[in-house]
Amino acid sequence: MREVKVSMSAVETAREFCRAWFEKLDLDEVITFLAEDITFVGTGEDEFVRGKPYVRQDISELAEPFVCRMETIHELSLTACAHSLAVSLTLKNSIVLTREEGGRSEASMWRNRAAASVAKSIIHRRW
Repeated sequence: MREVKVSMSAVETAREFCRAWFEKLDLDEVITFLAEDITFVGTGEDEFVRGKPYVRQDISELAEPFVCRMETIHELSLTACAHSLAVSLTLKNSIVLTREEGGRSEASMWRNRAAASVAKSIIHRRW
């Protein structure tokens, strides 16, 4: 895991994580944001996976990058090193348009599991 710049907020960190995953499709950069024991929770019942191999699989399955728009719904600083962040995430490319918001998803064509995962995942970072 890489160290986060002290000046980077929780929102900025989430934005950079989403850019690396969805816009750049950069596995090496995405991995730097994640703890070894990361758990992704999707929108379906019993839909969760553990570990970094999921990221590798998901990025390799993406046919093309997304335009990613993230809007903050709610942010709460729990401690100096822990934040709770709820966002609305819209991902669009020529194949998929999906919107994730606080655990609910709307999709014109559901192909990408990653959006659901990011909307509900905890990204382990050191602030």
